[in-house]
Amino acid sequence: MMRRVTPTAMSRSRARTQVLVLAASCLLLLTLLPAVSAFTPRRHSRHVDKDGKTVTDCQTEEASTVWMCISTILVLGMSPALALFEAGMLRSKSTVSIISQIFAGVITLSVMWVMVGYSLTFGDSISGLIGHVHHAFYIGLSYTECSPHAPEIPAALFATFQMMFAVITPLLMTGAWAERLKFKCYMCLIISWQVLVYYPLAHWIWGGGWMSQWGVLDFAGGIVIHTSAGIGSLVCACYLGRRAQFFEFMGEFPPSNLPLAATGAALLWIGWFGFNGGSALQAGPVAVSAIVSTQIGCSMGAVTWLVLSWIKNKPQSTALINGALAGLAGITPMSGYIATTESILMGFIFGLASFYAVILMKHHLHIDDALDVSSVHGLTGLIGSLCVGLFAQKSIDPNGADGAFYGNPKQLLYQFVGVVVTLAYAGLMTFVLLKVIDKAFGGLRVNEDGEEVGLDWFEHHEIAYHKLHVLDDTTEAEQAPYPPAAHAAAALYGTSSSLGFDVANAPTMTVLEDTLSTNIGKGAILISSKPASPMLNGGGGGMMGGDVHEVLLSHEHGSGSFLGQAAISHTPPLSSSPLGGSGSVGRSLMSSSPVPPGSPRLTSSNSISRAISIARTNMPSTEQYRRHTPNEH
Repeated sequence: MMRRVTPTAMSRSRARTQVLVLAASCLLLLTLLPAVSAFTPRRHSRHVDKDGKTVTDCQTEEASTVWMCISTILVLGMSPALALFEAGMLRSKSTVSIISQIFAGVITLSVMWVMVGYSLTFGDSISGLIGHVHHAFYIGLSYTECSPHAPEIPAALFATFQMMFAVITPLLMTGAWAERLKFKCYMCLIISWQVLVYYPLAHWIWGGGWMSQWGVLDFAGGIVIHTSAGIGSLVCACYLGRRAQFFEFMGEFPPSNLPLAATGAALLWIGWFGFNGGSALQAGPVAVSAIVSTQIGCSMGAVTWLVLSWIKNKPQSTALINGALAGLAGITPMSGYIATTESILMGFIFGLASFYAVILMKHHLHIDDALDVSSVHGLTGLIGSLCVGLFAQKSIDPNGADGAFYGNPKQLLYQFVGVVVTLAYAGLMTFVLLKVIDKAFGGLRVNEDGEEVGLDWFEHHEIAYHKLHVLDDTTEAEQAPYPPAAHAAAALYGTSSSLGFDVANAPTMTVLEDTLSTNIGKGAILISSKPASPMLNGGGGGMMGGDVHEVLLSHEHGSGSFLGQAAISHTPPLSSSPLGGSGSVGRSLMSSSPVPPGSPRLTSSNSISRAISIARTNMPSTEQYRRHTPNEH
């Protein structure tokens, strides 16, 4: 029997064919670039010395070369640091996904930069719009002579330093579309965005294009990187729509691993000194100024977030992290142009603006920018870029310009035009690319089941945390072993696989929630506080045994249905049961009777979410549990 092909399927097939033809054409063009470059006249590198005379060949400085090598390595480390930060801030079921996206982006965009990116960005300008292909595949880049853009370091080092900026820019947007974008769509988006958005913008401002000729300043990437990635993130978040359960948490889903997130943020902080300090392109006073401003802006942004979060609720570690990143992103375009006092003021402004922008975006506009890229990076980068037109001082960086407060009001106009053009161009191109890729692949988002299971398993068939064990103030040796059922599993994703997890000592319900949402459909989940021999009561969903919290979910692959019973129950000592009165069996908080094979699958929306909702209401707090179980510790 022949399968019927629908018109929709045919149109999708044609769209995929067109994308493949376009990709093949691009590859063919890239292979021909070296041949074209070989037959095109080439100019020698040149720069202008202190007396204003043009020098054909320049002498690199050893100290500057060493500093720029260190800075290049520091900026490279920011990409894996970003992966750690985002993995910790997202739910555990998206850990592998976000790490895979960022590492795949690093290697792909690095190759693209060598093949054509550097030449299109920093090659001889064609009408101020894009660079020539002279240096495709790094052809003609010297390891001893300087570049016209960096007179004190080898041209190849300058190109590699700029590679790190090109690599991390589209990767910043991963925080906006996290937990819902298909991996194949992700790869197509960052590749096309890099060619059509980043390369032109970087050429316009840094590569001798029309903006730099006009007078727009951007010391280390406030316009080129943060404003472009910020508006791109906003467009992506609006286009993709909100994640499931957005309104339950108002977009602020509990982080899965705050220590991991803090480690990533710390490494980003360290790398930012190479990011801003290295943008001086030499070892000297300008690099020192950039490093000092970076530390001050970062610290003041974090202090602002700390105070505001404390006033609103509690002094939270996530506020410290986001405030530091906001200060770092905002100070980037002005770090080499401003004085110390202005760095303090700007750090406060960046913290204040980004804090309330997050509240506006998620709590009022309900835009699901998962990790607040548009607010923490985009808005602060935009403000910093505009304020260059106010506070820049040529006395700090002779290659810069004075701002409005130092006798040059036109600079503010230049900065305003640069920001507006970047917002319009990057925002429009991002929207167009999303539309094209959406049509080509029949949708950008994974389906509802994929989002519920998590991209780790749905897209990569991997999982980050095979065993979750929450400890509080007791050592692991003091924790009771898991019940026999947990040790009976033959494999993690088999018919009767299991995860051991101590929920009695978990400080909040979010840990249980994350576990349930992460492992639904993958096997069994067993959560218990101490050894017992619970006798599962399928009808009432209750359990018998000593002081046990237990959840048992069993899913048999292939049958598409849940088997066995599911219950959340609490059974403290007989005389003082907060849930079950004086009975020996605690009241069931969730129950699913056995389902015959082949029956419709029970989804999270009608079982897991209901269980979590009931558990929030009825499960005793950690303090209640310990009052009724004095022998626990």
